[in-house]
Amino acid sequence: MLFFGIHRFAAITEKSLMRSLSNFNEVRVLSHTWTSEDEVRAPWIDPAKIAITPPQTFRTLWPNSLISIDDPSDVIDEGGFADLENFTSYPGYSSRRGVIRMITSIGKVCEMALQEGVESGDLTVLTRTDLLTFEPLPVFDEDQLTGSVIYPNLRRNGQFCDWFMIVDAGALKALSQLPNEFKEIVRECRSFAGEDVLRSQLERHGLKLRPFTWSGILVRDKDLVNVNFGKLPKISPYRLRRLRQSLHFAVQNILDFISSFFLEERLEKFLKTRKPL
Repeated sequence: MLFFGIHRFAAITEKSLMRSLSNFNEVRVLSHTWTSEDEVRAPWIDPAKIAITPPQTFRTLWPNSLISIDDPSDVIDEGGFADLENFTSYPGYSSRRGVIRMITSIGKVCEMALQEGVESGDLTVLTRTDLLTFEPLPVFDEDQLTGSVIYPNLRRNGQFCDWFMIVDAGALKALSQLPNEFKEIVRECRSFAGEDVLRSQLERHGLKLRPFTWSGILVRDKDLVNVNFGKLPKISPYRLRRLRQSLHFAVQNILDFISSFFLEERLEKFLKTRKPL
């Protein structure tokens, strides 16, 4: 499992991501992330804050994970991208900077995976930490994985998913070249959106893009859900979790009150019937 980008909501999603891999025997975790804690809000759902999971907490949640941490100031250089045709028209500098950061992080974690070694038949999942999943991943045949990128069907007129995909070694090689080929890709696909950049890079390397039906959701603070796909739940699991916590707290308070009431009553009776020394 390869994580890219800033670690967010990892404590909430870790168990669901592990359950999604319940059909598989062993899980190795690699991650690339950033040192900076700026850009903690998503510009398209402002003012919703996005919580950051510190690296030490991530290591506790995912023991034996291999983490690479870089300074984003080394890659976020507006001057290096200002000559792109649609750079100035893409909404918001923070949005453009976020795309560059995402693309760079994907490239770096894919390079890490290639250096660690990917064996034939391995299921390699590229994702982010704020994805809450609802069901296990199906088992794919090796023929389905070879030369392909498998991604959840977002049900948005064929839009590619840029926050979860299953890749093989060929896709890892193509994605590892993203930082070097980014400007060329953007000029070709005439888009600065992460989904379009990834689709263009994978297709230009001859990989087949295969959507599949699966369910998940991106978590945000204050019960705000950014994106969902697949078989949508009637109630957000995040809200359900908060509701369960609230109900548990309320029930516990009621039980404590009842217990204390009966305890006081029994104590009073005991004191009335107790004979003096």
